[in-house]
Amino acid sequence: MTMGGSLGIHTMSSVIPDDVKKTKQRATVFRNLKKYADAIKLFDVAIEQLEELLATAGSDPIKTREIQAELSDTYGMKGGTYRRWTDLHNNLDLALEQYRKGLDIERLTKQSTYNASNVITLSITHERKPLDGNTLQDLDTVIKRLEEETRGPRADEFWAWADLAQFQLLRKNPEQASDSYHEALQRGPKADELKRHIDVLRDLVDGTRSFDKELSDHVAAKITELLRAQPR
Repeated sequence: MTMGGSLGIHTMSSVIPDDVKKTKQRATVFRNLKKYADAIKLFDVAIEQLEELLATAGSDPIKTREIQAELSDTYGMKGGTYRRWTDLHNNLDLALEQYRKGLDIERLTKQSTYNASNVITLSITHERKPLDGNTLQDLDTVIKRLEEETRGPRADEFWAWADLAQFQLLRKNPEQASDSYHEALQRGPKADELKRHIDVLRDLVDGTRSFDKELSDHVAAKITELLRAQPR
């Protein structure tokens, strides 16, 4: 059966992992070309393919875990596509819906924190919701994972340290956040990278102001410090 018209999408009765990889690669191309509707259709196909693989994985725990991790990643990529699709009036609601689906799987696999990070941030900046018990647990998981990654494979990466600092701020650990920001700045971020991070923090200031003024003030103070350190 063929779906999607000019996209040439094929759904197959016997899917193999390489089919999913190719589908996601094509979806990513459309996303990068800002053809968001086409990208979403292809991510949906990838999700269907992965669900079919999951149904045939049987009782193999390793294979099941691998497919679940890929499915979580695909939901995250679909969420990221909606997030970029700013012409769509409810794009952030749709993005958050996908990130939450991915987060449900992340909680099982414990292999990534991408969806959790986006759910935490958008819950505050878009929905203006305080962090509840489940979200605080997710926040602790994200911080723990980033602490491990900044001690290992991402030790030289500005974004890993900046993300760690951001979430430490949200956990109301400003001193730890300051240490992480010091490390982040040692990685020599480009001016546009630091600006993008500061823009996220500004959204967090706005999002937290209504329910936690102390937290909002801590984040605002950190923005002032980072602006002083911004490369000229």
